[in-house]
Amino acid sequence: MDRAKNVITSGNDDLKALTEASLADSGPIFAFFQHAPGSAVESNPSVLGVYENVKAAPGIRTGEDYFFQVKKMMAQASPQYEYLGDYKTRKIGGQGFSQMDLRMTGAAQRSSRVITRRATVTTW
Repeated sequence: MDRAKNVITSGNDDLKALTEASLADSGPIFAFFQHAPGSAVESNPSVLGVYENVKAAPGIRTGEDYFFQVKKMMAQASPQYEYLGDYKTRKIGGQGFSQMDLRMTGAAQRSSRVITRRATVTTW
């Protein structure tokens, strides 16, 4: 988590402070990798589950509300991201989720962020 924070906030002290404050109310739930972390492979697809307490942001009522705020924050991040299409809605285990697909600019791998009011799952 610290490595990702350092890459995303590189050179932006305000974003780093904001990220550190938000991490006080968030954290990992699980992480699954195709290969053991650190393996000598070109790519290591993964699924990460994280939580974030958004009670301090009463305007966030849906996944789309959350993604709107995430996109504003990520616009300040390094590296930059490109968004692949509009938000989608999907069901996982009967629970409704919102989905946002993105790719780090210049990277081949794409990412899907899937969120519900109770849980967030990020896949790379």
